[in-house]
Amino acid sequence: MPRDPIVDEVRRVREEEAGKHGFDVKAILAASKKRQRRSRHKVVSFVPKKKLKQPMPHRFSATVLLSAGRSSRR
Repeated sequence: MPRDPIVDEVRRVREEEAGKHGFDVKAILAASKKRQRRSRHKVVSFVPKKKLKQPMPHRFSATVLLSAGRSSRR
């Protein structure tokens, strides 16, 4: 399988950044968060949606929806 130059570059940069922080995961994360705070880009964090305790009942069955669509085309 041929090597992908983009993947090679990403891996090289990752190794350089990790080396700057002694391959310490906490230090890498702290530096990343600091870089995000200095950036003028908006950083978005998606909060997981709460799961419903009970599934909501369906008002229409698929049969009703399909038959309604056919009748309006005639």
